[in-house]
Amino acid sequence: MEFYQGIGAMMLFWKSQGWENLSEVEKLWAKKLTRKNAAQLLAAAAKDHRQGTAPVRYILDNYSPAAGAVQAAIVAAVGAKAPAILQTLYDYCGKQGAGFYKNWEQSFGLFTATSRARSQECWEIVWAGNEALPENLRMPHKDIAEILVREGFSGGYGDFLEKKTPPGETAVFVAALQEALKQSADMLHCVVWWGYRFPEARPALEAALVGQAAAGNTDKVRVLLESGRVSVNAENSCAFRAAARKGHLEVVEYMVSRGANVELLAPALLPELCGSLGPGNEMLLYLDGFCDGRYRREFGVAEEKRKENERFALVDNDTLAETKKLPAGGSLTILFNFTTRQQMVMAEKKDGTHESLALQVINFADIENTGTVVRAAKKFIQLGGDPKMVEEPRFKRSIFPKQ
Repeated sequence: MEFYQGIGAMMLFWKSQGWENLSEVEKLWAKKLTRKNAAQLLAAAAKDHRQGTAPVRYILDNYSPAAGAVQAAIVAAVGAKAPAILQTLYDYCGKQGAGFYKNWEQSFGLFTATSRARSQECWEIVWAGNEALPENLRMPHKDIAEILVREGFSGGYGDFLEKKTPPGETAVFVAALQEALKQSADMLHCVVWWGYRFPEARPALEAALVGQAAAGNTDKVRVLLESGRVSVNAENSCAFRAAARKGHLEVVEYMVSRGANVELLAPALLPELCGSLGPGNEMLLYLDGFCDGRYRREFGVAEEKRKENERFALVDNDTLAETKKLPAGGSLTILFNFTTRQQMVMAEKKDGTHESLALQVINFADIENTGTVVRAAKKFIQLGGDPKMVEEPRFKRSIFPKQ
């Protein structure tokens, strides 16, 4: 009985397709194949391509692996950068007919692996294999573009936009653009360069410029503008306004160098920015240089008023303090008490110690310059002091001028 089983096994191998193409080592390997393990070993054979395509061909021709096993082998061949085996696998798929693809799954992983392999030969084969699929099973072009950009496979992306994608497929370019904006400036440059083939994508490019300007991404703003696909003054200079409002001075300066209408934009922006960024912001000072310093002068007046207000503070419910800096580094504090109607002067040295300056209490009524007390009374009320505290009956003589 064993004799006849041996004869049967030998006859099986004699009839196996491609047996003669296997090396002696591969023949030993082939004798261990069964229908159960052949599908599992197909991916390993595709990955180990040092002996050529013979082992893969042997499994394909003799064991008819299912679609899932072939897909796994395709991914393995791509990862191994084995274009000959990859082509063998796709040729097998092409001979199986439509029924073979019944359980075929779209594989983002396949195009991701192809992008990471950086093999132009593998890319060409995978692309052709995708296009050969029934229409409902093909990977959408915009998804392919996003994967190529995300993985930084610029060679494949350039080939894709130049040869594979019709100019009318604007959505493909836009999808790649959106992905490139998340990646490096170099990848964005690779994508934007092909914008000339997709004139209908201009709104998307303009929106990208606004977004990058608002985010302060100078490198990507430079890529977009230097490409010539979008103008610095597009969409009523929305990008310039966005950068200015966020205080991104480097972006604004670059846009000015690219011809932004700053003389027209600055006067309209400055009043708004003064409130949002503050009068001392470097963006305001830069833009004011295009307005003959008009706002700088106004800012100076406002700054002086602010500094004046900072000199005054309520000490308690009836006392106002005015503090002045002295040239020697100390400070001079004048206290106005509206209950006692008296003024006290106190000096503070630079080291923090105190000394009195002619420490004597001066009644408001005895102060020759009544304007000093009037100003103090107004500041006292402005800062929240009780207006009744400054009523005149307590004064020996009026400190308020006649109306």
